[in-house]
Amino acid sequence: NGCVVVTGSSGTGKSSLVRHVALRMQDEGYDILPVTNPKEIIKWYDPTCPSKKILFVVDDFCGTYTINHMKFENWKNLMEKIKTLIEKKPVKLIMSCRLQVYKDEKMKSLSFYQSCECNLLSKDICLSIKEKYSIAEFYLKTNAYKINTSYYTFDCFPLLCRLCSKNINLSIADFFKSPYTVYKEEIDKLKTEGAHVKYCALALCVIFNNRLKEKWLTKDVDKEIKTIIKNTYEACKVVKGTSRLVIRDELDSLTYTFIRRDGDSYRTIHDKLFDFLAFYFGSVMIQCLIKNASSHFIRERFLFEKNRNSDEYVIIIPKRDLQMYIDRIIDDWSRGNIQDVYCNINMDNPIFRHRFLVCLKGLEISQQKQLASLYDRNNYGTPLIHCCFKGDIDMVTWCLHHCTSNVNQCRESDGASPMIIACQDGHTEIVQMLIKNKANIDKCDDKVVSPLHIACWKGHSVIVQMLIDNEADINNYRSTEKSPLFIACQEGHTEIVQLLINYKADIDKSSFNGLFPLYVACENRHAEVVQMLIDNKADIRKCNDKEASPLYIACEKKHTNIVQILIRNKADINKSTYTGASPLYIACQKGHTEIVQMLINNNADIDNCTYTGSSPLFIACEKRHTEIVQILIKNKADVNRSTYTGASPLYIACQKGHTKIVQMLINSKADLNKCIYNGISPLFIAYQNSHNANGYTKIVQMLINLKADINKCTNTKESPLFIACQEGHTEIVQILIYNKTDINKCRDTGESPLFIACQEGHTEVVRLLISNKADINKCRDTGESSLFIAYQEGHTEIVKMLINNKANILKSSRETPKCIHIIATNNKEHLPRLLTYSIYNNLNAFLTAHNSFLVNSHYYKTCHGFFGLGFIRQRVYQRLITKPRTQDGATLLSQICSRLDIHVGLHFLWRCEYINTCCSDYTVLCLSMLYCYTIVSNKGEVVIRTLLFDDNSKIPFFFGLNKSLDVIFFSAFSFGYVALFRDVKLD
Repeated sequence: NGCVVVTGSSGTGKSSLVRHVALRMQDEGYDILPVTNPKEIIKWYDPTCPSKKILFVVDDFCGTYTINHMKFENWKNLMEKIKTLIEKKPVKLIMSCRLQVYKDEKMKSLSFYQSCECNLLSKDICLSIKEKYSIAEFYLKTNAYKINTSYYTFDCFPLLCRLCSKNINLSIADFFKSPYTVYKEEIDKLKTEGAHVKYCALALCVIFNNRLKEKWLTKDVDKEIKTIIKNTYEACKVVKGTSRLVIRDELDSLTYTFIRRDGDSYRTIHDKLFDFLAFYFGSVMIQCLIKNASSHFIRERFLFEKNRNSDEYVIIIPKRDLQMYIDRIIDDWSRGNIQDVYCNINMDNPIFRHRFLVCLKGLEISQQKQLASLYDRNNYGTPLIHCCFKGDIDMVTWCLHHCTSNVNQCRESDGASPMIIACQDGHTEIVQMLIKNKANIDKCDDKVVSPLHIACWKGHSVIVQMLIDNEADINNYRSTEKSPLFIACQEGHTEIVQLLINYKADIDKSSFNGLFPLYVACENRHAEVVQMLIDNKADIRKCNDKEASPLYIACEKKHTNIVQILIRNKADINKSTYTGASPLYIACQKGHTEIVQMLINNNADIDNCTYTGSSPLFIACEKRHTEIVQILIKNKADVNRSTYTGASPLYIACQKGHTKIVQMLINSKADLNKCIYNGISPLFIAYQNSHNANGYTKIVQMLINLKADINKCTNTKESPLFIACQEGHTEIVQILIYNKTDINKCRDTGESPLFIACQEGHTEVVRLLISNKADINKCRDTGESSLFIAYQEGHTEIVKMLINNKANILKSSRETPKCIHIIATNNKEHLPRLLTYSIYNNLNAFLTAHNSFLVNSHYYKTCHGFFGLGFIRQRVYQRLITKPRTQDGATLLSQICSRLDIHVGLHFLWRCEYINTCCSDYTVLCLSMLYCYTIVSNKGEVVIRTLLFDDNSKIPFFFGLNKSLDVIFFSAFSFGYVALFRDVKLD
């Protein structure tokens, strides 16, 4: 859902949950923007970045304690814009709302914001006993067990745990039994034990409606603030003259138990605690609150009489104090707080409203006139505007009696006049009263919406008639370019449409984006309005700015009865949009079978294509609308008509894996080998996608059975077999081989099917290719073999398989040294040994080709070490030793030995009788063997001894090699390898 409202009573964790979700959404790439009203959403959304992910977060979006009527109106008026924004863009909205506000009857009109509610008190979502115990353990640690499980039923249980943890002096059992009682006793103690200043500090938080600014306690303030503090001092019995700084200090001392700092203000640590405090002080010092509390507190915390929906902490006004309360409201009015007066929760009570009006009428006439002519200090309009909003006829009568000069005065926030507001909510009698008092019936708001526009939108036909009778501009469209008739047709208000037509409204007038009454009526499925417009000569062939006709939009939206009406009235059945899409095309795309049949029956062009060459049949095949495909084929649609890229209906059906449609097209003699611009055939694309679903395999088999060209390649010479091997589609490979495809057909860079399977690591495919005689040593154009690429990619099983099938590593003529380097430096130590047999059998060719490389290349050490490790056969060593000597008399053997590790050197010593051919070679061999070993390990002597003398039969041979044997011992002693001679038994 794009919009979610989290509801619950105060203290259930709404705000915490919303913030937690916001942080999680931030991890998913959303920008988090906290806002307070819908205008900020419109403001901060950037249409130049439509793909930008934004999460708007709103706390208490329609009021905190009771519904805030101005906030409600803002959300209501901008609901459609917000809805459009969220439904079409990557924008999301999460809001919190107290349950008592969300359940207000007025909130039902905010349908979009009620589409997804997350009620934290519902059975599906509410905290379980186990979860509540976990919360208790988190806050109260080992004391959590002290909470009786019967107290887990509190809605605000998480808050109670938190509050209890902040005050270590509270009795946990008593607190959870009756939280309010415990707090009451705590506050009573402050009063009885003489802590009057602390007591007063809490009272001031209530008086200033939980927004006690620090500057009011530390700096010079106006007379009104001083008077309120002085009056509160008296009510709390604080010594006269007590410094306001003392109040600040006491507030600081209450931090974490009752109070927290919020920027430049003091507030209670939670709204629920403020509810407690407001109720408490409303009980003990109600007159002080009525006289001194903020106007916002007055309007939502006091109730004339209790009802079943009222909050448990609302303050009921005693009868003795009712007049004082009404006087206070009138005083707020005189100070310009008009919104707080008319948004007072008691104004919904007709009895209270009557008492209030009686009191107003009892004032001096001059005072009444003054009140009626005031404008709200926060730009929320005049008393008349508020009375029109409430629909209170008696109050409107009173306002108009005492002031008619503001009958056209508008609200600054949106430019709405009393007339617009009365028309919007259908207050017919008030509209008549305003007209009689010379209200401007064509005066528009800031969005250039007139009273007639708003009445047509809301469907108030009596008001529409009244406005027309008083000569309202019937064709007024101004900057919105939407006429009253357009709006009535859009909303489907038949009676108003007929009324406007009767008064000669312009029936074909277009809006700013080319839309017109008939089009929007068709779009919104208002068949009766459509017929009415056609009967009154509306242009049935008129199109919008994108050349879409009424018939086109009706076909797109699946409004079958409207399509019938339009066809019956000679609509152009083949009229295409600017993209070339006809009504038939869009019906095929959307899958509206009945409409497709209707259009064909009325001679629609069955092969009418878009500007990209896409036909109705093509789009039906793409979208898998099987029944529509059958209808089109039956009605002689061209099964081989291709798009401008060469894609035929068969191609797209194969690409999407629509087996039934493929069969239909084949049965209708579709061209099996028709390719797109790059040479890809239907069979090829089916291979390529066969890993997605079994349907592709069936399509492949179907095409092959019908003799589709299995060797048809793309422009880059990639065959179907090549792609199947690349993607690892074993079953497809088997089918192709069975059908005698060219198993060694390479693409234009020389890679064979076997090569690409080895590169991608598809073991089973490789096994299948080898068993079917694929050329195992075929190299690509740059010289790498299948074995090389398998090594490079680390596919061990494939390497084993290739070696076992006599793959030749030296086949890669251009890259062999690099190949050996990669193999020898591979972390998989067993891999080099697998190649011994392959290299040994091809040694002569390798040495001839790469002698200079062995001596000079930067791969020198790796390749020599590899050869020494692998070649343990005598004739291999002979080959190395008898190679031509360098200028200093060293053979290739000595060069190799200088890079060997200990194991390689010992194998040479043990096996080779040709060492004595050169003393320098022999010395180099021994010394390099021992020197190299010191680098390799610190346990060399043990390994040497083990390798040399485990087989005692070799000792005489070893020591009988030649007269220069002393070099070995000399070298050993020189390097300290005494253990070399341990356990040696000389004859």
